[in-house]
Amino acid sequence: MSNHGAKKPDNLSKRQKILCVACICLVLAGVAKVANVATPDDSTLQQPTHSVIDDPASGTLQDDEQSKLAPSTVLDSFASAIGQQPSGTEEFKTTTDSAHSRLEYRLSAFEDGSGLHAQFDGFTADVITYSGGTSLRAYLDGDDTHVSANYAALVKAIDKDASDNQIQRDLDAFASTGSGGGSVSDGTIANTSIVKVGSITEALIDAKIG
Repeated sequence: MSNHGAKKPDNLSKRQKILCVACICLVLAGVAKVANVATPDDSTLQQPTHSVIDDPASGTLQDDEQSKLAPSTVLDSFASAIGQQPSGTEEFKTTTDSAHSRLEYRLSAFEDGSGLHAQFDGFTADVITYSGGTSLRAYLDGDDTHVSANYAALVKAIDKDASDNQIQRDLDAFASTGSGGGSVSDGTIANTSIVKVGSITEALIDAKIG
């Protein structure tokens, strides 16, 4: 009887050891599983695949618009539309001492302006940006026939969606009174003008950029 009683503690001890080993195995398995889950850091976080524009009214859309209304782009579109390349072009600043100065260049809005002067057959075209690059102005200077014939092409080079009816009203008013144009409420163009300035006919188109 004393021998059987002595073996009991040994059997309990073995069970405890087995339970302990099993618990340790479970704990180790859990640790291994957790170790396989990587903690994200700055290098592993997925980055956005597109550019983020903080201000929806600026950024890429504005850049695209500025590119479309760059003086060189407008002149290229105009030349293509009339089927005539300029015989020469010249960059200039909108200052009062410029070779292509105009009375309005004395105004503060034109202090930082610049543009391109282009010589065509029978007329010239000037396209400038001014007012801190937020506005564009295009001029045609020549005789009645050349300016009237090319006016629509210049308007469309600035805004391809400009109203044909508005363009025709400008030309009709000029033909009958010597002065046409006015404010434009829709689209890129803000106002237009076609008038006699001494012996020269001048067309002017103002546009907003962006």
